Amino acid sequence: MGDRWVRVTVLPGCVGCRTVAVPASWTARDLKERIFTETGFPVSEQRLWRGDREVGGRH
Repeated sequence: MGDRWVRVTVLPGCVGCRTVAVPASWTARDLKERIFTETGFPVSEQRLWRGDREVGGRH
């Protein structure tokens, strides 16, 4: 069985609205690094939310 993937929507702001698909096994840090690679938006300035809760903290 292959890896499960999730879709994450990056909301407008500094990078515009986009959706990225990543393996479900990725950490918040992995996702932030991917967003940085695609957009140049610094990891330290990104905030990830699931519902009303921030995930991964601020790095």
